[in-house]
Amino acid sequence: MRNNEKKYGDYFLSKADDSAVCVHSVGVHIYRKRLIRNSNIIQNERKGRKVFRMRKTIILFIMICLIPVGFADQIFFDLSDHWAAPSIYWAADKGYVNGYPDGTFRPEQPVTRLEFLDIYQEILIRNGVFDMELQAEEYFYDDLVENEWGRGVVSSLEGNFHLRGRSLNSIFPRPLLEGEYPLTREEAIQLLAWVVPESMDQEEIAFLDSIGESNQDAVERVVGHGIFTGYPDQTIRLQDGLSRAEATIVLQRLDSRLQILKAPETSRLMMPTTIYDDVFLDYGKYEDLVEKDEEGNMTDDGRYLRLVRTLEYLSFDQQIPFSEKKLYDEQPVQTLVSLRTGEYWNRLGVDYYLLHAAEFSEEETQMLAKEMFLNYMVRDDLSFVETKQLFQHYSQCLAEIELAENAYAYWAAQIKNNQELFTRYTLKARDHLARGEIIEARIVYEWMREQMNLEGTKVYWIFTGELQRLYISNLIFLDDLIGGEKSVHNLIGRIQAEIEALEMTETEKESAHAVIDELAIRYQWEKIKVLP
Repeated sequence: MRNNEKKYGDYFLSKADDSAVCVHSVGVHIYRKRLIRNSNIIQNERKGRKVFRMRKTIILFIMICLIPVGFADQIFFDLSDHWAAPSIYWAADKGYVNGYPDGTFRPEQPVTRLEFLDIYQEILIRNGVFDMELQAEEYFYDDLVENEWGRGVVSSLEGNFHLRGRSLNSIFPRPLLEGEYPLTREEAIQLLAWVVPESMDQEEIAFLDSIGESNQDAVERVVGHGIFTGYPDQTIRLQDGLSRAEATIVLQRLDSRLQILKAPETSRLMMPTTIYDDVFLDYGKYEDLVEKDEEGNMTDDGRYLRLVRTLEYLSFDQQIPFSEKKLYDEQPVQTLVSLRTGEYWNRLGVDYYLLHAAEFSEEETQMLAKEMFLNYMVRDDLSFVETKQLFQHYSQCLAEIELAENAYAYWAAQIKNNQELFTRYTLKARDHLARGEIIEARIVYEWMREQMNLEGTKVYWIFTGELQRLYISNLIFLDDLIGGEKSVHNLIGRIQAEIEALEMTETEKESAHAVIDELAIRYQWEKIKVLP
């Protein structure tokens, strides 16, 4: 205790503050402006607060570390050791599922019919299988009249299933949906089978418990694609319920398979791409040409190059800033017309950008396309990418098929590698398809195969790497147009047998088979978007 302080219990009071001591009936209360607590008590309290804060920090850190990476937005307190936690957090992150107000997910609780249908239709819409705008016309279960959420889910599903000749009524007979009832495994499999393709090599799947003839195809489809599995005792237990955790796992597998549809390969003609495919090109060699004459005036070449830069700028920004206007052409279309009437040498480039920048009638478009291709066939200064863009955008505008054939023949003489050859043949096949000539489009690929098989053999494995994959993918697409799944099945069988006969290492054969198998699976899944 310092000399100028008096002690009152555990407190020290400066002598100058003696006047702050007041006596009350209940005891003595000490008042002062500055109370100095016993240093030991102060230190102990501070130490206690630090320890408490440290413990809170450590506990919080441990909790965060236990959360699966990428799913920290929502935490369910009953999933710390659950086998389905990663899938449940995936679904929560996607917005497919929610937990309960008490912070639990209740993974072992049965999933209800409406809960499953809601996630199911959301996955189909997001992956492009279903159209969000399609709704059933005046079709509702009696117990959904007052349930706006349930009515919306069922209406969306029924509207899309109607186009495929399906109805929820075949699984959940009217008049009541009973959406709060637990969904059975049988009902889930039937729903999944409607959007799962039949496997081309589908084998009969045997379970020890009864499946029933009416469920056989659905079970084989869903189990065959790995979306649904049985139990370790080789049963599938169709009449049992599906837990919320199991439902999440099953629907995650469906979503994973449907990712194929976001980048289709076997449902359209595919071509190799380059980084210059969407670039505004010059359509001619301008390296040695001058943009301004000796007096500083813009030459026709300069005017042309400036308008090309202008159109490119306007393609990603609707307006040119005032400070930069002197670098660009304020009236690019008028400049194109001026160059065209002045018989500028690059007729192809002028007509190409006229068609890009202005609107023309079909007859006018055909006339400009004809001028472009006639100009193309008397020149040899276009790059491969420029030629590709020309044919890709305007070869279908040619009214005279003979002119198109001559233009493709002229291009053939300039081919330098397999990528250019493949691109040329694919664009020609595309033109045949545009005219409804499916057989002719397929014959184009036979010509390409003959050109690549110089030794007289007619094998399908004629390219390497990604080019070979695109080639097989396009064959599948064309064969499907001609003969459907049977034709594709035969094509894949021939290619698989051919791989075994070719002189390849075992590693190369495995890689080749893997490509074919993947494309076969992609074909099956991409077909669900066009199934009746």
